[in-house]
Amino acid sequence: MKTDIAITQKTPQGEIPMQMETVIVYPDHLHAKMSSPNGTVNIVGTPQAAFVALPNGQVQAFPERRKADLLEQIKRDPLFIASHWKDADVFFRAGGTEKIGEVETRIVDVNSEGVAIRWFVDPQSDHIVKETYATLSQTGPALGETYLDNWKPIAGLTLPLLRRNKQNGEDSSTAEYKNLEINPSVDPKLFEKPAENSPAQH
Repeated sequence: MKTDIAITQKTPQGEIPMQMETVIVYPDHLHAKMSSPNGTVNIVGTPQAAFVALPNGQVQAFPERRKADLLEQIKRDPLFIASHWKDADVFFRAGGTEKIGEVETRIVDVNSEGVAIRWFVDPQSDHIVKETYATLSQTGPALGETYLDNWKPIAGLTLPLLRRNKQNGEDSSTAEYKNLEINPSVDPKLFEKPAENSPAQH
């Protein structure tokens, strides 16, 4: 899946707008190219390696826990879960309700190949209103919340084109999907680690 996303990242210095292009090859390859005021950042996650390539040419490997969190994002993707719901290692358990706004949602706990996520589903539309999950923030483990909105039919699927994210109850970012392509052609080199530029000599 290839997406073009307008990101608004909330930071202590204020909101930072970014454009992000992601390519996901299920179940375990992710490439994200982010264009920000400071330059272009590339993030890659695969079972073999996870790293960030910075605008200055430096390449930094992710610690193992952050690599795991990056790959878990793919397993939490509703599209991945929907396409694997019959698998032996994907489980669903319904239980309880919670009111979100005017909607009395039904709670569904999902375990997707060892990755836990909780869905809050609108029983009228069958859309996921909110999902909660364990994640990593800049300062350590955090409770992630994503509110999914603006569901639209695309390529035979109905997908949320707006996601509002929180970490530990605080707004962290919004993501508005501008374009989404299913089964695009993908260059395998997207997931290769680039050669690191040497620091300039002074």
